[in-house]
Amino acid sequence: MRKIAIVGALAALAWAQGVRAEDVPKAQAEAQEKVQKAEADAQKKTAEAQADAQKKTAEAQKDVRKEKAEAQEKVQDARRDETRHGTAAGAGTGAGTMAARDERKHPMFEGKDNYEVKGKIEAVTASSITVRRDELPAAKLSVDRNTKIELDGQHVAASQLKQGQDVKASFNLKDDKPLAVEIKAEKMK
Repeated sequence: MRKIAIVGALAALAWAQGVRAEDVPKAQAEAQEKVQKAEADAQKKTAEAQADAQKKTAEAQKDVRKEKAEAQEKVQDARRDETRHGTAAGAGTGAGTMAARDERKHPMFEGKDNYEVKGKIEAVTASSITVRRDELPAAKLSVDRNTKIELDGQHVAASQLKQGQDVKASFNLKDDKPLAVEIKAEKMK
C-alpha cells in the first residue's frame, strides 16, 4: 500500500510538473508580448514628446524673430525720429562747426524714408563713399556738407574714414542719385 501511495504521489507530481512545464512557454510569451508593448508605448510617448518639444522650440524661435524684428523697427523708428527732430547729443563735445552741423536737420530727412546700407568702406573721397557689401554690388553714395559722419561715435570729416572700416550709412535719393544722410563707421580692430 505504501508503494501505491508513493507511485500515486509521484504520478501526481509528474502530472503537476507537466502542467507547469506547459505553462512556462505560454507565460514567457505573454511576458515578452507585454515587454514589447511597453517598449512600443514608450517609443510612441518619446516621439510625441520630441515632436511637441520641436514644435514649442519652433514657436519660440518664431516669437524671438518677431520680437527682434519689432525691436529693430522701433530702433530704426527712433533713429528716424531723432534725426528728423534733431538731437543735442555731442553738441557740447565737438568743435563748433561739427556741433552746429549735428544740430541742423539734413534736408533729405524731411517727410521721406531713408535707406540703409551696411558693409566695409571700399573707397572714400571728400564728396563720396563707396561701401562694399557681401554678395551685393558696391554702393557709391554722395557726401555733402549736411552729411553726418561718425567714427566710433565721434563726429569726424569724411577724410578721416579709411578703407576696410565697417560702416553703416543711411541715404536717400536726390535726383535719382544716392546721397548719404548719416555715416557711422568703426575703427578697424
